[in-house]
Amino acid sequence: MLKKIDWYIIRKFISSFTFAIGAFVIIAVVIDISENIDSLMESGATVAEIIMQYYLPFCVFFGNLLSPFIIFLAMIWLTSMMAQRSEVVAILSGGVSYTRFLFPYGVIAVFMTAVILVASHFLVPFSNRIKFDFESQYTRGAHHYSYNIHRELEKNKLYSFHHIDDKKQSGYHFTIEDWDNGALERKLFASKAQYDTVNEIWQLFNVVERNYLPNGREQLKIVGDIDTTMALRFIDFDAPDELVFNMTTPELSDYIQQEQDKGSNKVAALKLEKYLRTANAFSILVLAFIAVPIASRKKRGGLGLHIFLAIIIGIVYVFFSRMSSVAATNVGLPAEVAVWFPNVMYLILGILIYRKAPK
Repeated sequence: MLKKIDWYIIRKFISSFTFAIGAFVIIAVVIDISENIDSLMESGATVAEIIMQYYLPFCVFFGNLLSPFIIFLAMIWLTSMMAQRSEVVAILSGGVSYTRFLFPYGVIAVFMTAVILVASHFLVPFSNRIKFDFESQYTRGAHHYSYNIHRELEKNKLYSFHHIDDKKQSGYHFTIEDWDNGALERKLFASKAQYDTVNEIWQLFNVVERNYLPNGREQLKIVGDIDTTMALRFIDFDAPDELVFNMTTPELSDYIQQEQDKGSNKVAALKLEKYLRTANAFSILVLAFIAVPIASRKKRGGLGLHIFLAIIIGIVYVFFSRMSSVAATNVGLPAEVAVWFPNVMYLILGILIYRKAPK
């Protein structure tokens, strides 16, 4: 049952968090306006469309991105102010245990974690999709390019594009490689491959076929332009990397499964994005567990020292997150381990700080 002191802390947190998140998002919006005002004004979009379809999703994205750190900062700010006014000492001197003092912070952290979880998995991808559609229509056109794409849609047959244009449904520098027991038997090269969505056939231009004979010799054949059917559709290649951020988590899970079936090299990065949506939300619980014990003691330097510590802790957390993400994509560290490693390290730190805090 929440008591008066609990509601006092919750109200103070809400005001601190609202002010901080509002200030950071406004700064981000001002910076974006200064960089993109010309393209937005020349786009032909109305002011209402710019606000509702560009800047509202922009605010949702940055608000969600910054929320764990802002919540951490707001808790540091609130608790430090209470400590400087001797309110923490008064609460503990009144017979309230330190664990009970942490209770309203726990309520705040659990509630905000639930909100960020829902936002990360569903709301933010939906708002990103609105912003992406706006940019496609008004500021950058509907052309989206992907580069160096490889798919193994059939056993021992590798399809590759140097780059594709999803608006034109075409790809460039297209190759097909036929392998047998680790040996390359045939390679077909086309300067351009155009997909006919009506007839579901491919038009290949300037085709050259190279066959690798058992005796080690090569046989070259100039084919020219041909129409052919293949066991691939343009949609198999048609997912720009940024569209991943427009997918809800169930959609992303389906896409990961499709990429695994194709033998894609993007699976590690996709899994990282999926698991980060959960791990970032739960970082709120971990950071809250650190914030209150750090800021609850009245020290020389006061609020300034606590804010400085919060910034250092935040920077180190981001550093660990980036290092583990790089290890997941480049070294082969499992994505689940990579995204949870910073949280586990900081949880251990929080337990050590908590054990010393009542003293």
